[in-house]
Amino acid sequence: MSSTKALTSWPLLRREGGAWFRRTLSHVPPAWIRSSRGFQDAQRELRESEYWDAERLRALADEKLRRLVAHAAAHTPYYRELFARERIDPREIRGLSDLPRIPILTIQTLRERFEDLKSDDFARHQPVLGQSGGSTGERRQFWLSRRASNAELAAVWRHYNAAGYRFGDRCAALYLPLEGELADLLYWDNWRTRTRYLNTRLFNRERVRALVGAAAEYRADVLWTYPSHLDLFVRYVEETGDDRFRPRVVLTNAEVFYEHERARARRVLGCDVFDWYGLGEHVAAAAECEQHGYHIPEEIVAVEIIAGTQEVPEGEPGEIIGTSLENFAQPLIRYRTGDFATRRQDRCPCGRAHGMLREIGGRTQDVISTPEGGWRVFRHGKLGIEEVSGLEAAQVEQVELRRFIVRAVAPGGLSEEARQLIGRRVVEAVGFEATVEVVEVDDIPRTERGKRRVVISRIPFSFLDQHTATRPAHDK
Repeated sequence: MSSTKALTSWPLLRREGGAWFRRTLSHVPPAWIRSSRGFQDAQRELRESEYWDAERLRALADEKLRRLVAHAAAHTPYYRELFARERIDPREIRGLSDLPRIPILTIQTLRERFEDLKSDDFARHQPVLGQSGGSTGERRQFWLSRRASNAELAAVWRHYNAAGYRFGDRCAALYLPLEGELADLLYWDNWRTRTRYLNTRLFNRERVRALVGAAAEYRADVLWTYPSHLDLFVRYVEETGDDRFRPRVVLTNAEVFYEHERARARRVLGCDVFDWYGLGEHVAAAAECEQHGYHIPEEIVAVEIIAGTQEVPEGEPGEIIGTSLENFAQPLIRYRTGDFATRRQDRCPCGRAHGMLREIGGRTQDVISTPEGGWRVFRHGKLGIEEVSGLEAAQVEQVELRRFIVRAVAPGGLSEEARQLIGRRVVEAVGFEATVEVVEVDDIPRTERGKRRVVISRIPFSFLDQHTATRPAHDK
């Protein structure tokens, strides 16, 4: 099969004429595409509460928190032990203002007490196992109840609707590298969501030209992407003048999104860009409305901005401490995210009364340049070293084209075998021969904006220069 064709599990779509049938399915009315009852219920609830006043939203959050804490105390071994040790009567946690009485939950505790954090009525919540490397690069797993997953998805769709996207719009997704039998394809089409997933395994001038052609041929209205991928795409359009793909709107997530990047995308692409902030654990989120206010979906998460032990004043940065109000399978109460933000107190012109964040930090990724003049983009935790024994966190820096430094956090030390494995995995991930130096450190340094970057490259790039590549280091 040609790498420019899409792959699907349906045999009919693999045969001659499959492209015609695939395009036909892309025009199926959205009403034909079924979604779960739980998701539909969550959507309806969030539509009803979208324009509630702040007092009513707070009352709902307080009620959900009381129910969550009572459940955690009754059904979760970790919280039974914690509340007894700290002499916390769960009945005295009446609302969000009482949250600071509960100690903060760390990623390390989640790892060490993973089973004890599961509820003893775990199965009835239809849990789904999730995993993330997150902005800190610390790989972890967690359980999400079906209700929590549906609630977050409904909040994402509410954000999409505010940004001007409607279910059924044709989309191009510039996100993940395709894996397995899809690895050699240029794209893969999902007719159910009318989305063309563009393969991001490798970037170079000709590859991006082909991806742009695939998005244009699909007649996509919406571009879903990461800020770093958007930056590459915008640079390509600006430097080459190839404007065949002109999305109506761009939706980003998963990384820090800078205003200078938004301004550049608007100028080059002629459309607006809207961002979503969230975590795999579903403990915190903020979504841009049509006025670009980052609204916290307070119906499903409780977000604190903490410096030391106190909530920070407006305009001052602090760490995001999050609580999922819907996850009863493995409650994560006051979870330390490792992300940073400031709180915005004014009322948004859009009319929504949800609390707001601004200057959200803590997430980024970078691209690695390759000897053949291309680029590889790596998501957090996808370098193949996250499962190395003894390794808790790592940062990979490309200091020269074929020379990398891995800063490794390993409290118990790394064996020579583990060091060699890290070196081999990095070489396998980047796809070319290179020297890899492993340096053990106590912590991964953060930038002034609070981010702990997982991948860094020191090699500047331009689509007009096929020998260099990487995202500029604006975040000093």
